[in-house]
Amino acid sequence: RLGVRDQEILAAGLGRVARTGAIIDQFRDRLVLPIRDGDQVHGFIGRRHPGLADHDRGGPKYLNTPATDLFDKGAQLFGLTEAGTALDAGATPVLVEGSFDAMAVTLSAGGHHVGLACLGTSVTAGQANALRPYVGAQRPGVIVATDADLAGEIAAQRAFWMLTALGDTPRHLAMAGGQDPAGVLELGGPTALRAALADAQPLGRHLLDERLNHLGDNPQVLAECAAIIAAQPPHTWLEQIDYASARSNPGRGSFREAVAAAA
Repeated sequence: RLGVRDQEILAAGLGRVARTGAIIDQFRDRLVLPIRDGDQVHGFIGRRHPGLADHDRGGPKYLNTPATDLFDKGAQLFGLTEAGTALDAGATPVLVEGSFDAMAVTLSAGGHHVGLACLGTSVTAGQANALRPYVGAQRPGVIVATDADLAGEIAAQRAFWMLTALGDTPRHLAMAGGQDPAGVLELGGPTALRAALADAQPLGRHLLDERLNHLGDNPQVLAECAAIIAAQPPHTWLEQIDYASARSNPGRGSFREAVAAAA
């Protein structure tokens, strides 16, 4: 242990007390990556061996340092410190779920996009605020590239509300076959991942489609679609009102009134 005391190991989140009372490695049998804040390492994230699953007692796919005096997983984004120079130069931030997805985006995009991983399933207010310097009228906006499963869909919707509150118009990266960015890179190479990033579409339109497809003639569709439209910049409203009213029973006038009320 190189002279480090047990209490220091526990305080740093590098070990935990087992049922036997012994201190064991928090990240045993995992590939461990540092989570930096400026020049300091504040925590770590450990990736489970790909050959193991939860039911194999391998634990969660990604395991973070527990909360310490330095580390709060809801306040930091994996890759943000490393991507600072590229973001300042105009690169597009891409929010993903896992650290390997973040690295896949950054390695494939040639400086045009950088991957940033939430240290949990959904983006937090603290993580969204960390992106505030990189959103706005003169910025390319954030791409949300969560996994194509229920948890990823919920995470994408949460990111939409967080980012639009900052004035962003986030886009959505749709990946075929339920893949994640690391999977796209593995199967199709950098060219496939760059093409998917270049084809990212407005996340608001994705959420509208989800509501219109699942709510159908339910009267609730008007209020939910209006809230999504109103969260975005006003210059986008008319086009989205036309789109939503063409696919549902409420007419254009009803949508305009609902959007105005939601705004």
